[in-house]
Amino acid sequence: MLQGMQRIKGLIALVILWSGTECLPANAAAVASSQQFYVLTSSSRLADKVVERAEEYCSRIRAEWLGGHLPATRTPTSIYVEIDPKRSFARTVIDPLGKRHMVWLVGSEEAVTDYLLHHELVHVVLGAEFGESLPVWGNEGIASRYDNQRRHDLRQTQLAQFVATDSWPDLKTLFESPVRQRWQYASAVSVSDYLIAQGGAEKFVRFLNDSSTDPAHSLNEYYAIQSFSELQTSWQQHVRESLDEKRSSEAVATLPTSASRYAR
Repeated sequence: MLQGMQRIKGLIALVILWSGTECLPANAAAVASSQQFYVLTSSSRLADKVVERAEEYCSRIRAEWLGGHLPATRTPTSIYVEIDPKRSFARTVIDPLGKRHMVWLVGSEEAVTDYLLHHELVHVVLGAEFGESLPVWGNEGIASRYDNQRRHDLRQTQLAQFVATDSWPDLKTLFESPVRQRWQYASAVSVSDYLIAQGGAEKFVRFLNDSSTDPAHSLNEYYAIQSFSELQTSWQQHVRESLDEKRSSEAVATLPTSASRYAR
Protein backbone atom coordinates (compact mmCIF):
# COMPACT_ATOMS: atom_id res chain seq x y z
CA MET A 1 0.00 0.00 0.00
CA LEU A 2 1.26 3.41 -0.97
CA GLN A 3 1.01 6.45 1.27
CA GLY A 4 2.08 10.01 0.60
CA MET A 5 4.66 11.62 2.80
CA GLN A 6 2.30 14.44 3.59
CA ARG A 7 -0.11 12.02 5.33
CA ILE A 8 2.38 10.66 7.80
CA LYS A 9 4.86 13.43 8.44
CA GLY A 10 5.62 12.05 11.87
CA LEU A 11 7.52 9.22 10.21
CA ILE A 12 10.03 11.51 8.57
CA ALA A 13 12.17 11.40 11.70
CA LEU A 14 12.75 7.71 11.06
CA VAL A 15 14.49 8.57 7.83
CA ILE A 16 17.21 10.26 9.83
CA LEU A 17 17.38 7.44 12.35
CA TRP A 18 17.59 4.79 9.67
CA SER A 19 20.38 6.56 7.81
CA GLY A 20 22.84 5.34 10.42
CA THR A 21 23.21 2.33 12.70
CA GLU A 22 23.45 4.24 15.94
CA CYS A 23 19.66 4.46 16.40
CA LEU A 24 17.97 1.23 15.37
CA PRO A 25 14.50 -0.04 16.28
CA ALA A 26 14.65 -2.37 19.27
CA ASN A 27 14.08 -5.63 17.41
CA ALA A 28 16.29 -4.72 14.45
CA ALA A 29 19.43 -6.59 15.44
CA ALA A 30 20.90 -6.73 11.97
CA VAL A 31 21.55 -4.40 9.08
CA ALA A 32 22.36 -5.07 5.44
CA SER A 33 22.80 -2.51 2.71
CA SER A 34 23.48 -1.99 -0.96
CA GLN A 35 23.65 1.05 -3.19
CA GLN A 36 19.85 1.18 -3.28
CA PHE A 37 18.67 -0.36 -0.01
CA TYR A 38 19.20 -0.19 3.71
CA VAL A 39 17.51 -3.11 5.50
CA LEU A 40 16.87 -3.43 9.23
CA THR A 41 15.58 -6.69 10.62
CA SER A 42 16.13 -9.44 13.19
CA SER A 43 19.02 -11.41 11.66
CA SER A 44 21.91 -10.95 9.27
CA ARG A 45 20.71 -13.87 7.17
CA LEU A 46 17.29 -12.30 6.69
CA ALA A 47 18.70 -8.81 6.09
CA ASP A 48 21.00 -10.14 3.37
CA LYS A 49 18.13 -12.09 1.81
CA VAL A 50 15.87 -9.02 1.72
CA VAL A 51 18.59 -6.89 0.10
CA GLU A 52 19.26 -9.57 -2.51
CA ARG A 53 15.57 -10.00 -3.31
CA ALA A 54 14.98 -6.25 -3.37
CA GLU A 55 17.73 -5.73 -5.95
CA GLU A 56 16.35 -8.59 -8.04
CA TYR A 57 12.74 -7.37 -7.89
CA CYS A 58 13.63 -3.78 -8.71
CA SER A 59 15.55 -4.88 -11.79
CA ARG A 60 12.55 -6.89 -12.95
CA ILE A 61 10.12 -4.05 -12.29
CA ARG A 62 12.23 -1.52 -14.18
CA ALA A 63 12.59 -3.94 -17.09
CA GLU A 64 8.88 -4.69 -17.32
CA TRP A 65 7.40 -1.25 -16.72
CA LEU A 66 10.08 1.33 -17.54
CA GLY A 67 11.95 -0.21 -20.44
CA GLY A 68 14.74 -1.92 -18.56
CA HIS A 69 17.52 0.48 -19.49
CA LEU A 70 17.15 2.88 -16.60
CA PRO A 71 19.87 3.15 -13.95
CA ALA A 72 19.23 2.10 -10.39
CA THR A 73 17.42 4.72 -8.38
CA ARG A 74 19.67 7.32 -6.78
CA THR A 75 17.24 7.64 -3.90
CA PRO A 76 18.06 5.08 -1.19
CA THR A 77 15.23 3.09 0.33
CA SER A 78 15.07 2.00 3.95
CA ILE A 79 13.26 -1.30 4.51
CA TYR A 80 12.23 -2.31 8.02
CA VAL A 81 11.24 -5.98 8.31
CA GLU A 82 9.57 -7.76 11.21
CA ILE A 83 8.83 -11.48 11.15
CA ASP A 84 5.39 -12.27 12.57
CA PRO A 85 3.52 -15.12 10.85
CA LYS A 86 0.25 -14.03 12.47
CA ARG A 87 0.27 -10.60 10.84
CA SER A 88 0.44 -9.18 7.33
CA PHE A 89 1.27 -5.51 6.98
CA ALA A 90 3.02 -3.46 4.32
CA ARG A 91 3.42 0.28 3.78
CA THR A 92 5.54 2.42 1.51
CA VAL A 93 6.25 6.11 1.96
CA ILE A 94 7.61 8.01 -1.02
CA ASP A 95 9.64 11.04 -0.06
CA PRO A 96 8.70 13.80 -2.55
CA LEU A 97 12.09 15.42 -1.93
CA GLY A 98 13.83 12.24 -3.06
CA LYS A 99 16.03 11.90 0.02
CA ARG A 100 14.94 8.51 1.30
CA HIS A 101 11.92 6.32 0.62
CA MET A 102 10.70 3.95 3.33
CA VAL A 103 9.10 0.51 3.38
CA TRP A 104 7.63 -1.38 6.35
CA LEU A 105 6.97 -5.11 6.09
CA VAL A 106 5.48 -7.39 8.74
CA GLY A 107 4.60 -11.02 8.06
CA SER A 108 6.01 -14.49 7.57
CA GLU A 109 9.48 -14.81 6.08
CA GLU A 110 7.94 -16.03 2.85
CA ALA A 111 5.67 -12.99 2.66
CA VAL A 112 8.26 -10.33 3.47
CA THR A 113 10.80 -11.73 1.01
CA ASP A 114 8.30 -12.48 -1.73
CA TYR A 115 4.93 -10.90 -2.56
CA LEU A 116 4.78 -8.19 0.14
CA LEU A 117 8.26 -6.97 -0.80
CA HIS A 118 7.59 -7.23 -4.53
CA HIS A 119 4.35 -5.24 -4.24
CA GLU A 120 5.89 -2.43 -2.21
CA LEU A 121 8.95 -2.16 -4.44
CA VAL A 122 6.68 -1.37 -7.38
CA HIS A 123 5.70 1.76 -5.44
CA VAL A 124 9.38 2.49 -4.77
CA VAL A 125 10.43 2.14 -8.42
CA LEU A 126 7.51 4.17 -9.75
CA GLY A 127 7.95 6.73 -6.98
CA ALA A 128 11.64 7.13 -7.78
CA GLU A 129 10.78 7.75 -11.43
CA PHE A 130 7.59 9.82 -11.14
CA GLY A 131 7.34 11.00 -7.54
CA GLU A 132 3.72 11.07 -6.42
CA SER A 133 2.36 12.03 -9.83
CA LEU A 134 0.91 8.64 -10.82
CA PRO A 135 -2.76 8.15 -9.88
CA VAL A 136 -3.22 5.82 -6.93
CA TRP A 137 -5.54 3.40 -8.74
CA GLY A 138 -2.95 2.72 -11.45
CA ASN A 139 -0.07 2.52 -9.00
CA GLU A 140 -1.95 -0.08 -6.97
CA GLY A 141 -3.16 -1.76 -10.14
CA ILE A 142 0.43 -2.47 -11.12
CA ALA A 143 1.72 -3.35 -7.66
CA SER A 144 -1.14 -5.73 -6.90
CA ARG A 145 -0.24 -7.91 -9.88
CA TYR A 146 2.58 -9.24 -7.68
CA ASP A 147 0.34 -10.27 -4.78
CA ASN A 148 -0.11 -13.85 -3.63
CA GLN A 149 -2.76 -16.18 -5.02
CA ARG A 150 -5.10 -15.68 -2.08
CA ARG A 151 -5.42 -11.97 -2.81
CA HIS A 152 -5.91 -12.64 -6.51
CA ASP A 153 -8.69 -15.09 -5.67
CA LEU A 154 -10.40 -12.60 -3.36
CA ARG A 155 -10.42 -10.02 -6.14
CA GLN A 156 -11.87 -12.50 -8.59
CA THR A 157 -14.62 -13.18 -6.07
CA GLN A 158 -15.28 -9.44 -5.84
CA LEU A 159 -15.50 -9.13 -9.63
CA ALA A 160 -17.91 -12.06 -9.73
CA GLN A 161 -20.05 -10.23 -7.18
CA PHE A 162 -20.14 -7.15 -9.42
CA VAL A 163 -21.45 -9.34 -12.23
CA ALA A 164 -23.92 -11.30 -10.11
CA THR A 165 -25.50 -8.20 -8.58
CA ASP A 166 -25.01 -5.96 -11.63
CA SER A 167 -23.69 -3.39 -9.19
CA TRP A 168 -20.51 -1.81 -10.48
CA PRO A 169 -18.11 0.81 -9.12
CA ASP A 170 -18.00 4.08 -11.01
CA LEU A 171 -14.63 4.22 -12.74
CA LYS A 172 -14.46 8.00 -12.87
CA THR A 173 -14.78 8.03 -9.08
CA LEU A 174 -12.19 5.25 -8.76
CA PHE A 175 -9.72 7.25 -10.84
CA GLU A 176 -10.03 10.18 -8.44
CA SER A 177 -10.11 8.35 -5.09
CA PRO A 178 -7.73 6.65 -2.66
CA VAL A 179 -7.62 2.86 -2.93
CA ARG A 180 -8.30 1.28 0.45
CA GLN A 181 -11.17 -1.21 0.22
CA ARG A 182 -11.13 -4.66 -1.35
CA TRP A 183 -13.58 -3.63 -4.09
CA GLN A 184 -11.32 -0.72 -4.99
CA TYR A 185 -8.28 -2.98 -5.32
CA ALA A 186 -10.28 -5.48 -7.38
CA SER A 187 -11.48 -2.72 -9.70
CA ALA A 188 -8.07 -1.05 -9.98
CA VAL A 189 -6.32 -4.30 -10.86
CA SER A 190 -9.00 -5.33 -13.33
CA VAL A 191 -9.10 -1.99 -15.17
CA SER A 192 -5.30 -1.93 -15.24
CA ASP A 193 -5.19 -5.42 -16.72
CA TYR A 194 -7.80 -4.42 -19.30
CA LEU A 195 -5.80 -1.42 -20.49
CA ILE A 196 -2.44 -3.20 -20.34
CA ALA A 197 -3.83 -5.92 -22.61
CA GLN A 198 -4.53 -3.22 -25.21
CA GLY A 199 -1.09 -1.68 -25.37
CA GLY A 200 1.44 -3.22 -23.03
CA ALA A 201 3.08 -2.26 -19.76
CA GLU A 202 5.21 0.71 -20.82
CA LYS A 203 2.33 2.37 -22.66
CA PHE A 204 0.16 1.97 -19.57
CA VAL A 205 2.75 3.70 -17.38
CA ARG A 206 3.02 6.59 -19.86
CA PHE A 207 -0.76 6.85 -19.86
CA LEU A 208 -0.84 6.97 -16.05
CA ASN A 209 1.77 9.70 -15.94
CA ASP A 210 -0.11 11.82 -18.47
CA SER A 211 -3.54 11.09 -17.02
CA SER A 212 -2.86 12.70 -13.67
CA THR A 213 -4.14 16.05 -14.97
CA ASP A 214 -6.77 15.04 -17.54
CA PRO A 215 -7.60 11.31 -17.47
CA ALA A 216 -10.43 11.57 -20.01
CA HIS A 217 -8.14 13.18 -22.58
CA SER A 218 -5.43 10.59 -21.92
CA LEU A 219 -7.88 7.71 -22.36
CA ASN A 220 -8.69 9.03 -25.81
CA GLU A 221 -5.08 9.75 -26.73
CA TYR A 222 -3.63 6.41 -25.65
CA TYR A 223 -6.51 3.96 -26.09
CA ALA A 224 -9.01 5.73 -28.39
CA ILE A 225 -11.57 5.50 -25.58
CA GLN A 226 -13.79 8.52 -26.01
CA SER A 227 -15.17 8.88 -22.49
CA PHE A 228 -15.40 7.37 -19.02
CA SER A 229 -18.81 6.06 -20.02
CA GLU A 230 -17.27 4.12 -22.90
CA LEU A 231 -14.54 2.76 -20.62
CA GLN A 232 -17.15 1.76 -18.05
CA THR A 233 -19.18 -0.18 -20.60
CA SER A 234 -16.24 -1.91 -22.29
CA TRP A 235 -14.59 -2.81 -18.98
CA GLN A 236 -17.79 -4.34 -17.59
CA GLN A 237 -18.15 -6.43 -20.73
CA HIS A 238 -14.53 -7.50 -20.43
CA VAL A 239 -15.08 -8.64 -16.83
CA ARG A 240 -18.17 -10.64 -17.79
CA GLU A 241 -16.40 -12.35 -20.68
CA SER A 242 -13.30 -13.10 -18.61
CA LEU A 243 -15.36 -14.71 -15.86
CA ASP A 244 -17.33 -16.75 -18.41
CA GLU A 245 -14.08 -18.01 -19.95
CA LYS A 246 -12.72 -18.88 -16.51
CA ARG A 247 -15.87 -20.83 -15.60
CA SER A 248 -15.80 -22.68 -18.92
CA SER A 249 -12.16 -23.65 -18.44
CA GLU A 250 -12.83 -24.85 -14.91
CA ALA A 251 -15.82 -26.89 -16.08
CA VAL A 252 -13.77 -28.59 -18.78
CA ALA A 253 -10.99 -29.32 -16.29
CA THR A 254 -13.41 -31.15 -13.98
CA LEU A 255 -14.85 -33.44 -16.68
CA PRO A 256 -13.87 -37.11 -16.26
CA THR A 257 -11.37 -38.37 -18.79
CA SER A 258 -13.13 -40.66 -21.25
CA ALA A 259 -11.73 -44.14 -21.60
CA SER A 260 -10.23 -44.97 -24.95
CA ARG A 261 -12.77 -46.51 -27.30
CA TYR A 262 -10.14 -49.09 -28.18
CA ALA A 263 -9.34 -50.09 -24.61
CA ARG A 264 -9.56 -53.83 -23.95
